[in-house]
Amino acid sequence: MAKLTVKHDLKNKSDTQLKQYSQNYMDLLAKTTVFPTLTAGATAYKAVHDGFSAALGGANQAVETARQLNIVKDNSRGALELAITQNGHVVESTPNVTSDMAMSVGFGVKGDAVPVGKLGQVQNFSLTTGDNPGEVDAHWDAVFGRNTYEHQRCTTDPSVEANWQHVSTSGASKTTFTGQPSGSRVWHRVLANASKAANNGPWSQPATIIVP
Repeated sequence: MAKLTVKHDLKNKSDTQLKQYSQNYMDLLAKTTVFPTLTAGATAYKAVHDGFSAALGGANQAVETARQLNIVKDNSRGALELAITQNGHVVESTPNVTSDMAMSVGFGVKGDAVPVGKLGQVQNFSLTTGDNPGEVDAHWDAVFGRNTYEHQRCTTDPSVEANWQHVSTSGASKTTFTGQPSGSRVWHRVLANASKAANNGPWSQPATIIVP
């Protein structure tokens, strides 16, 4: 008889799938009479399982907290942008206003030169779970002088450049990626596109997440 090999396929399971797999195993472990020596380890195994479950719950809560904080941040940013825009309208409507007067309160004016040379790297790029299965939200700091942002995704080894594929472009410093396989691990990165490709910024540091 050929030697039996147990198959777990653990590396391809998401955290949620692994928790359920472990729960099923633990339930059977507590009742087995086929392998009585395994039953003696049920208590110790439960401690390991419960430790992972607690850590997973904490991680999921942290992701949800981050998502909620990003919503608050985006709403606050919108209020701040509105206040700045309204004050800009006041400056524009001031009689005999000059560029120097506008710049004295920190406002640029149309016709100002855009940055010359290479754009900077996108900073603080992060991913959070979206509102629906297969959705991932991305946020990052805006890069002054960019035309658009380019997004790439990787589903295997992110250290291999050939594994990165174009996903989309966006104009704002946030976007939502849809249609991704739930339970899979993905990496994303973003760069700032300039008016000339030679001046595009470098890729951001990759961020990774398990797709909900």
